Amino acid sequence: MDEEPLESAESETSTEIFVALDRIEGEIAVLLQDDGGRLLMPAGLLPASAREGTVLRLSLSCDPEETESRLARIRALRRDMLDPGRER
Repeated sequence: MDEEPLESAESETSTEIFVALDRIEGEIAVLLQDDGGRLLMPAGLLPASAREGTVLRLSLSCDPEETESRLARIRALRRDMLDPGRER
């Protein structure tokens, strides 16, 4: 069997974009994408050195283990809500 190149497999679960810090409105940072789109995020997550005009690299990746953990917790909560008398 042929294996997919690592680069291809990684791109399915992660991505990276550049944004520019446009401004901070209260506790919200307004980030501009190259295509004109806007992203809003808590200003407290910005690096301390970030100022208006600073270009930031954002990396997004899937976390299968955390996803499964949260789904399991939600399933348990639903089960408990639907059958509160059930023994655990």
